[in-house]
Amino acid sequence: MFLSVIAWPDATRREKEALLEEAGAADPGASRDIASMRNRVALQPPMVLGSIGRAPGLRLCDAIRARDGDAFCCSLSDLEALGPTLKIRDLELVDGDLGVTLWRGPETIIRRESVRCLVRAHLSESVVIRTPHNARVSQLHFVGHMPPSVRDQFIRDATSRRVRTSDKLDIHTDDGSVFQLDGDKFGYRVLGDMRGHSDKANMDRMFELLQHLAGQAIADMYFPLWKPPPGFDQLRIPHAKLNRDEPDFAFHSRWVARMYRHILDHPA
Repeated sequence: MFLSVIAWPDATRREKEALLEEAGAADPGASRDIASMRNRVALQPPMVLGSIGRAPGLRLCDAIRARDGDAFCCSLSDLEALGPTLKIRDLELVDGDLGVTLWRGPETIIRRESVRCLVRAHLSESVVIRTPHNARVSQLHFVGHMPPSVRDQFIRDATSRRVRTSDKLDIHTDDGSVFQLDGDKFGYRVLGDMRGHSDKANMDRMFELLQHLAGQAIADMYFPLWKPPPGFDQLRIPHAKLNRDEPDFAFHSRWVARMYRHILDHPA
């Protein structure tokens, strides 16, 4: 189970650590898990504190809530139960609802009142760009005759790095479905004259549009502040490779949806 802290009690770091140790004392088998959580106590909640067995995890949640904090536990199975990422190919407004065409799946209507959570992320990664193989082969015959300094520079020039960005917006509905607008696979036709010149600007406008249409939905744009926990990459979602799901965002989006469901089900 992933022990997640939504809000700590009003306590010092040492008091938080003592709370973990006290709750885990009844289960010696959980001591290693609790020890590994100490390094994440200083992180700003909401966050995943770490992995732990079900029984000690629930005890810790109870202990945190008993001191006016808030916490919940969820498992990989809980997150996987939300199913695959349903990639949206096209979207149009139908009487205020969302008429969506999926890349893999039937056309469907997302009722605006069914939208529970919107999760926005602007992702970036450093990628290595290499000279095409054929071009390198055609140049190899004279590389060996280069002076060492020139040869080294040639090798460095054969590879370079650039930052690749990707914009995502997950739409979580009350039946547990996870629809996604992926800037790499979505044309923003629905924006009409509001469509801009970058995926980031266009996805920001889609985020604003969906918040307007589904005013009851919780809007989350805090992915950049979130630190993935150990084990996040063990999440197994159908068609993840085909959909090019980013493991950290896929985990975060589903975890966020579970967190907000917990908050709504357990109001202060």
